[in-house]
Amino acid sequence: MPATDSLQTRKLCSAYGGVGSLIESRLGALRILSANEWPYLRGKSPRAYREENRLNDIRLLARLRCLFPELRRLARMPSNPPLAFAGAPSRPRVAVDFFPKWMYCPSCARFDHHANWRRQWYLTATRKTAFEVSRFEEAPRCDYCFHNDNLSGPARWQTLEQVRFVMTSPAGSIADVPWPHWALRHRQENETAAPEAPQDDATTPEEAGETSTTTLAMRRDLPRGTELYYRTSGRLNDLKGITIEARRRLADGGTERLGSATLSGLFGLRVPETDMEEYGVERPRRGVPMKPVLRASNSVYYPHIVQSLYLPGEQPEVVGTDAQGPSTPDGLTQAMAQTLRENHEDEMPVHRNLKRLFDKHGVELSTEQFEELLAAGFVIPAPAPALPPVPEPSLPGEEDYRRAEYQYITTQATPADAKELLLRPLDLTDAVPGLGPAWQLDRLKMTAVQTSYTRQQPLDRDAVLAQDEKGNPLSIRRRFTFKYGLKTHTLLGVESYGEGLFFTLNAERLRQWENKPAVLKRLDQLLANQGAMSAGSPGAARKATARFVLLHTLSHLLVRELEFQCGYPATSLQERLYVGPQMQGLLIYTIAGSEGSYGGLVSLGRMGRLPGLLQSALQRATDCAADPICWHTDAQGQGVGGLNLAACAACALLPETSCEEFNSLLDRRLVVDPEFGFFANNQAS
Repeated sequence: MPATDSLQTRKLCSAYGGVGSLIESRLGALRILSANEWPYLRGKSPRAYREENRLNDIRLLARLRCLFPELRRLARMPSNPPLAFAGAPSRPRVAVDFFPKWMYCPSCARFDHHANWRRQWYLTATRKTAFEVSRFEEAPRCDYCFHNDNLSGPARWQTLEQVRFVMTSPAGSIADVPWPHWALRHRQENETAAPEAPQDDATTPEEAGETSTTTLAMRRDLPRGTELYYRTSGRLNDLKGITIEARRRLADGGTERLGSATLSGLFGLRVPETDMEEYGVERPRRGVPMKPVLRASNSVYYPHIVQSLYLPGEQPEVVGTDAQGPSTPDGLTQAMAQTLRENHEDEMPVHRNLKRLFDKHGVELSTEQFEELLAAGFVIPAPAPALPPVPEPSLPGEEDYRRAEYQYITTQATPADAKELLLRPLDLTDAVPGLGPAWQLDRLKMTAVQTSYTRQQPLDRDAVLAQDEKGNPLSIRRRFTFKYGLKTHTLLGVESYGEGLFFTLNAERLRQWENKPAVLKRLDQLLANQGAMSAGSPGAARKATARFVLLHTLSHLLVRELEFQCGYPATSLQERLYVGPQMQGLLIYTIAGSEGSYGGLVSLGRMGRLPGLLQSALQRATDCAADPICWHTDAQGQGVGGLNLAACAACALLPETSCEEFNSLLDRRLVVDPEFGFFANNQAS
């Protein structure tokens, strides 16, 4: 697609976007393709492999190699600077395509696939100027309206609208809705039930209800020459007001109505992946159903981003990085190498030899790799011995990984000129009893790498780097950012610099508190709700503990209070929890480029305003706009799966981008309840 648009680099590795996501742009809704198709990673010497584009967090690289054993490098996401002016050309860095691909014309109501719209536009290119032909690449346009003699001016340049529905599956696939089969579903039902019964085209059968399940005869051939029309009604404001009509053009110039169907009952549609290859499914899996969702729905895309706080000093050794030099690319066989040798002996130029290899077999070989093969006599070396497998129980989980960060922050001192991490201790123990040591992070570096993504349901952070569940076709499965899957050599990420505040709780007081009978009784309500959830639910993956709920809720209360104290919106603040047998801390930080990292957080520590902030947050937690209902929430709980107790949108919930746990496992009463709250005696009178 020649037209280009700009996107902030950090949004390519965030909840907003990434490989497999749908993004809205001035061109329309676009899907970000697999990273191996990006121009940034293609060619003989990809820019992603240059030294200046390397992410130098060796600790994170070592952790990711537990799942990706052949991983060699972490590369920066490509920089996407804003266009100099509207319409300015820019070098493409990220590969995208239009999605959904089915588009309709608001003027003439024609409804068709993007490829057919494009083919029709260029079919009449001889009747257009070169400038007019190029306008399709700016935004898809209707060729029929362009050549309509009754239209003039802007009406001739009617821009196409993309339909708002897509199909997703638990296996991570995304596809267009099979609109032709949907429009003709009543016709197919009638033919199946009574083949000889005449069909009355003047009436439409009763539509399915919103809760019923609908299937389609996907293997039945469609009538030749079928044309679709997307019609809306001004009298109806629900899905019954949208009709997909199928017609066929006759030899005499007229049209024959084949059938129609409204969108009522669309969300009950279920189609197997194996029947959806024509509509965009790659590598379909048997027994996996697809269902329609809105393209802007949250369930369309859940990225898996592994974050790491950079720790200065000695890093763990990682074997098998780029220091080994160029390697033989995947797909090159000994027979191909023999053909390269024969062509070389026939004095074929190297660039032509490599181009012929790529054109014929799709294998891309650099000049350096060719010279390496030449030195080896065109004999492909045996693959390096595989790394010893790591037993599943010893795979480092998120808690193990964060323990190193917790120990570093609480025990190490950083130089005053440190570029990646600068710590300054704070004394808050006397101001707020129950708190432990605290630090302000004047400077920090957070590395974030996207490894995969899922659709329909997110994964718990500890499941991101674990193996997929096998056997169950309905289980949520990951799609990786590269087509090579676990054998990829490269992962993309971003480095973000910012500031933060790190708090801990008094360890001895915490141990006494979490063993109180009233606290354990309160926790039993959450554990019961958690046990009633399905095994694949993110909220059921981590067993609730009083320590975790306390720190998680305190983090949310502080973020909401910081909105008042330093002016950052909650969307610019993020939490990072350090909870475990030897950990009781939380980090609230902001990074550059997200309306944050302007010194607002650390200035609170320098000006001595943190004690007042903490006391204000605890006092504000005792009152909610939804009280007494919120405070006295029964065992049924609030939120998804009842995983929250005294916590709602008016008092404790945060934007999804700020919370690590999908706004679950929260309870204000464990923090400030006069009887059993950890900070029961710290509210201002």
